[in-house]
Amino acid sequence: MNTQNNLPAWSAEILETLASSNGIGIALYSIPTKSLSANNAFIQLIPSFNTTSFIHPTFKHLLDIKEEGLIFSGYITFGDNLSVNHSLACNVYRKNDEILILGDNNLAQMIAQNKEMHALNQEIINLQRSLLKEKKTLQQTLEQLNVLNNKLIQLNDDKDQFVSILAHDLRNPFAVMLGYGQMLNKKLENAAFEDAKKYAGVINSTINKTYNLLENLLTWSRSQMNRIKYKPEYIKLKEIINETIELFENQINAKDIFVATEDIKDSLVVRGDKQMIKTVLRNLFSNAIKYTPQQGSIQFSAQYNTSQVTISLKDSGVGMSPETVNKLWNLSTRNSEKGTNGETGTGFGLLICKDFVEKHGGHISVESKPNKGSVFSFNIPQ
Repeated sequence: MNTQNNLPAWSAEILETLASSNGIGIALYSIPTKSLSANNAFIQLIPSFNTTSFIHPTFKHLLDIKEEGLIFSGYITFGDNLSVNHSLACNVYRKNDEILILGDNNLAQMIAQNKEMHALNQEIINLQRSLLKEKKTLQQTLEQLNVLNNKLIQLNDDKDQFVSILAHDLRNPFAVMLGYGQMLNKKLENAAFEDAKKYAGVINSTINKTYNLLENLLTWSRSQMNRIKYKPEYIKLKEIINETIELFENQINAKDIFVATEDIKDSLVVRGDKQMIKTVLRNLFSNAIKYTPQQGSIQFSAQYNTSQVTISLKDSGVGMSPETVNKLWNLSTRNSEKGTNGETGTGFGLLICKDFVEKHGGHISVESKPNKGSVFSFNIPQ
């Protein structure tokens, strides 16, 4: 049935529908460039519907086609270089001094454009994720560099401090030995054997202290360079504590110090590096003796559970101020005050203790008050 012959009777209704349509775009332009009118669909697509919105083909290209009737059929791209462009399937007609554009929002084309836009959006998202990942990697690298830089600064400070210690702490005992050696030589020439014996004792004591200093310096430097390997084994704690006490028997007797170990069970076994733990006990016990007065006391104790053992040394010595406590574990603020009988030290012993305890994954601490004694404790994970 042919209905086309009946359509002219409905031309007013058809025009009204087309004018309000959101699916078919209609625009009428005068020649050369003046726009006359456009329906809703065209205005939504190209709000200004001016001739500069034609990207491909351009409006000038359409004007150059002088024939009348259908002068173009295909896609026209509208927009500008700064905004999103739109393509519309169009038929372009020319009659007299007017150009009529009828555009159809082709569904297949819109689907294809949507897929393309989705793909582009996905690429942008992937690029953003990649950039975020690279940013995170750069931040981590920067943090690692900052950590390494801080370590280098600390190592350089330690090196400078180490050189200073060698220059100062070793120079003094050698000066003492040289001075007393000259005095000893003169006394021997004059047969003053009692004085010579006294000077020889000073020299011997200085040599022992210098040797201990060198031993501590060597141990600490080897520990800093990770040349001392952690070799864990099962150790009877009471045995190595008794061995430590025996090493200092003369110093204990000289001060008449009471040493208690009753709180530690004979059967208590801990897992750790035997030599390191003995070094820690030896240094802590030596300090306790040094700062404990005549007829004072030192007490060993141990607390044990399934995860760790905590070993403590409590003395009745001179104690320390909070300022002194804060300086104990830092090489740059290392300070060793004289003991109750004038004993001297270098402060390296506690630094070695800290390193060795930390190699076990443990922690060392101190509680102290002036004239109230000190309690040094360290734990060893089991």
